[in-house]
Amino acid sequence: MSYATHFMGFDITYTCIGPNQYEVTLKAYRDCSGVSLSNSFPLSYSSASCGVSASITLNRVSVEDITPLCPSVTSLCSGGSGLGVEAHTYTGTLNLPTGCSDWVLSTSSCCRNNAITNLSSPGSNSIYIDAELDNTVTPCNSSPVFASDPTPFTCVGQNVVYQQLATDVDGDSLVYSLWPLHYH
Repeated sequence: MSYATHFMGFDITYTCIGPNQYEVTLKAYRDCSGVSLSNSFPLSYSSASCGVSASITLNRVSVEDITPLCPSVTSLCSGGSGLGVEAHTYTGTLNLPTGCSDWVLSTSSCCRNNAITNLSSPGSNSIYIDAELDNTVTPCNSSPVFASDPTPFTCVGQNVVYQQLATDVDGDSLVYSLWPLHYH
């Protein structure tokens, strides 16, 4: 494994596309001053109650420069200087055995972005994310999806309204709460 400083964050979502079949999407947020990302990404899935632990490969389907730019500034991702953030979207189809209420979809990688100020030595820390899935629910359920990409910084002197809201295609009720950080 090579060590490079580029990951700003991850997001995992899934959409039910058939009985026990899901399209899984991983968004990897990359600092453009770090190394490039590969064309594929591993995703682990496991269920303790069903005794399953395996993985699939997600393939990159898009890369988008999501840098929130100040007036007259060009993103580092587009040849400018300063800051730059890309969203890399990876997808794959996950086929699960029937009837497990405790699926955990997860991935991790090294290394975090050195610009992170609330971690000690972020460039030598790995990033981890997981999502839970219950395929005992009928009809099958899809995860909520964030309505916008995270914005890690803003311009001095400009007002900012930051709403990290989500939507749910199944019409499920969504509740927001703060959760303490834990490290794996």
